[in-house]
Amino acid sequence: MSPILFSLSFGPGWRGNKALLLLAAGLLIGAIDVSDASARQVLCYPKDVDPQILRSPRAGDYLPNWAPPSGVGTGWSFTKVSRTGAFLKGVLNTSRGNPTTGTIYVVAAEWHCD
Repeated sequence: MSPILFSLSFGPGWRGNKALLLLAAGLLIGAIDVSDASARQVLCYPKDVDPQILRSPRAGDYLPNWAPPSGVGTGWSFTKVSRTGAFLKGVLNTSRGNPTTGTIYVVAAEWHCD
């Protein structure tokens, strides 16, 4: 162990290095990611088995193979990335948690989000 680290953590002269210790703590705090909370991803679950799975933020613009009567089970989830009016943008996940397609849109009122 280097003498400087020893004196900072265990040595009798650690109080003399208080400014250095505060500087190091400040640098560590500055390294923490404090990104915008609105950019975080949120997990959502369908309210029933027939939410609309859309390719754009327009009602009825179904993603191919997801037009009614196709539906998702209540064990499926949706990872919300952003919101566009009454629509959520994100990724659809199977009941095992695997993403199914690229980015999709869903009607916000048809999903419960954490």
